[in-house]
Amino acid sequence: MRTVAETPIAQRGFTLVELMIALAISGVVMAAIVTTFRIQQASYVVQDEVVVMQQNLRAAMSQMTRELRMARYDPSKIAGAEISAAAASSITFSMVANAGGLTTITYSLYVPYAAEGNTATAIGRAVNGGAVAPLAENIQALEFRYLDASGNVTTVLADIATIQVSILARADRQDPSFVNTLSYFPASCPQPAPPALPDDSCIVAGSAWDFDGVPGNNSNAFNDNFRRRLLITTIQLRN
Repeated sequence: MRTVAETPIAQRGFTLVELMIALAISGVVMAAIVTTFRIQQASYVVQDEVVVMQQNLRAAMSQMTRELRMARYDPSKIAGAEISAAAASSITFSMVANAGGLTTITYSLYVPYAAEGNTATAIGRAVNGGAVAPLAENIQALEFRYLDASGNVTTVLADIATIQVSILARADRQDPSFVNTLSYFPASCPQPAPPALPDDSCIVAGSAWDFDGVPGNNSNAFNDNFRRRLLITTIQLRN
C-alpha cells in the first residue's frame, strides 16, 4: 500500500480564489483612496482660488478706502487738494499727506498686460501722474458712485461727500465643474430682497456692468465657469 504524505498547513500557499479575493479587496481600497485624493485635491484647488481672489479683492478695497477717505484732505486749506476727475470707473484726487506735500492719486480699470495678449483687467493706481501700477488683478468691473452730503447722486466735484465703490473680482482659472449663474449688480443698481427676482432695468445696456448683454431679462449672470466675488463699500470723505 502506497502512503501519501500530507503537506503541513503552515507550508501551504494561497489558493487562486484567495488571491483573487485579495486583489479585488485591494482594488476597491485603492480606488476609494484615489477617489478621495482627487476630491480633496479638487477641493483644495477651489479653496485656494477663492482665498486668493478674496484676499486680492479685500486688500485692494482696504487701500482704496484709506486713500479715498483722505481725498481733498487739506488741513492748511492752501495746498489746493481736490477731486479733479470723477468718472464711473475712475477717479483722480489729491490730498495732503502727514509728511506734508500734495499727493495726487488716480484709480482706474485698465489692462495691465495688453502687450502679452492678455485682456484681463485690473485696478490700476497711479501717483502724481506716474506710471499705472496694478493694485488688484483679475478685476472684472469697477464702479465709483458719488453722493453729496444729503445722500443724493452728484456730478459736482466740490459737493462729493461720500463715494460708494463696487468691485467685482474673478478667479484666475475656470472650473469646468462649476457654472456661475449668480447675478452681480453695483451700488448704482440696488436689488430687491429675495425671493424677488433680480431687476436689471437699472443696468445700462452695453455698459461695463451689463454682463449678460440681455436687458430686461431680470438677470445679469455670466453663466460661465469662473467664480466671482462682489464687494461694495461706502466711504465717507474726511473733508
